[in-house]
Amino acid sequence: YRSIQSRKFWKMISEEGYIQSEEHPQIKKKVLKEGTGSSPSVNQTVVVHYTGKLLDGTQFDSSRDRASPFKFQIGLGQVIKGWDCGVLTMKRNEKAEFIFASDFAYGEKGSPPNIPANASLYFEIELLDFYDKRKPIHDMSMEERYEAALAYKNSGNEHFKSKQAEQAVYNYSEGSNFLDGIFDGEMSENMKKLKLTLLVNTCVVQNSVQNWAETISVATKVLNIDEKHPKARYLRGLAYSKTKMFSESIEDLQIASELVPDDARIKQELLRSKKAFTEFKKKEKSAFQGFFDKQSLYEEKEIVRAPGGLPAYDENNPKVFMDIKKGNDEPKRVIFELFKNKTPKTAENFRCLCTGEKSTEEQKLHYKHSTFHRIIKGFMMQGGDFTNHNGTGGCSIYGNKFEDENFLVGHKTKGLLSMANAGPNTNGSQFFLTYAETPHLDGKHCVFGRVIKGMDHILEIEQIETEAQDKPKEFVTITDCGEISPDEEILPELDIYKPHMDAEQLLMKKTKCVKK
Repeated sequence: YRSIQSRKFWKMISEEGYIQSEEHPQIKKKVLKEGTGSSPSVNQTVVVHYTGKLLDGTQFDSSRDRASPFKFQIGLGQVIKGWDCGVLTMKRNEKAEFIFASDFAYGEKGSPPNIPANASLYFEIELLDFYDKRKPIHDMSMEERYEAALAYKNSGNEHFKSKQAEQAVYNYSEGSNFLDGIFDGEMSENMKKLKLTLLVNTCVVQNSVQNWAETISVATKVLNIDEKHPKARYLRGLAYSKTKMFSESIEDLQIASELVPDDARIKQELLRSKKAFTEFKKKEKSAFQGFFDKQSLYEEKEIVRAPGGLPAYDENNPKVFMDIKKGNDEPKRVIFELFKNKTPKTAENFRCLCTGEKSTEEQKLHYKHSTFHRIIKGFMMQGGDFTNHNGTGGCSIYGNKFEDENFLVGHKTKGLLSMANAGPNTNGSQFFLTYAETPHLDGKHCVFGRVIKGMDHILEIEQIETEAQDKPKEFVTITDCGEISPDEEILPELDIYKPHMDAEQLLMKKTKCVKK
């Protein structure tokens, strides 16, 4: 490790700017952005953002797609050898490309299904931070936690001033972690103010880089603490407007304007949002009018649409169950209808992962014993990573990833099943359940089902306390799952969907079902 950290043991090997370690020629490196200060030492915790690809350009993983940096202790074999060696050569805030030969990656076995045997790998890595082993947060005094959070806030401010958005978000998030899990009675006013500042600053940065989904998510956390926080109302209202959620935008901006009546910026944005909403409705009306005119010209039969974008309940659609355990509580059953009539390929993927019928001795393809690794109150709960249990893994029945099937159904209300992805056509096994209307996800994530029984349990899970990266402090585990067949009687609970469905389709027959 000492030799690999010394620049004199590296040599230029190509016109593209790659250098190679003389002692470990299995590592090639190209610096994209110079860092500052020293390099990390063995046993220290390092924090990085990264993107991993095969040499043909196929991306298999990225921390940036999850908006969550990756941490590990360096030099202890927690990661592939190339990472242990390569990151040791970096300085804080450095960004570099690496190419690792297969024996410094996953070797002869590979890492199915994403990485084949004997594959050399490409990584772009950015070193955000590194530090010595810390005292566990729960062992720190309130003063120590406050001082640590304040230091990260100040560091985040410096990064933001330097237009280093990712580093700023990391520092604000890390600072906020020190103030999580403290009961209201134990938290001083200064600590409360600092926590709000850290969250609001995160919103400001995400807003500055036009990351509207994260702006909405973090602003919602602020408003769960202080519903009259004017800046959070303004930032969320602005993000809602940018994602064409005009009703929500106008509501937030109206409240912000009432809280700060002299703020001209808020008033201007409110007027802009109202004007955009009016124009949007005009265009929408015109588009639909033109559509129906064309239909009549060709005398095609009328197309029936479920109001609000949700399909009517169809008792012929497949139904699956999950027995979900919260902490040490007894598991409770949740039953889903899968929209096979709208999204047959995506529905079949989920059905098979619930039954496990596609699993082999070499590869598990089953949700059983997997966890929900991310929960955001007022937004969604995410699961389906049955390989890594942290949002970095999973696999579809069609291979590593499969394409977006369609976006026919919108994210119109709570209780909907939608595919989590890392960008266009990157669906695997990860999915999320909505806790609210989230139209900013329309056109990006495929809605393929909904809860038809057990929504009360889903809403109980929403209240679980979370820590860094929205990880629940209690395990939320799928203890069993499978397909429903017509032997056990159930009556679908569809009241929450009524405002979004065709009224004539709401007269339901009892559906019989049983665990397969």
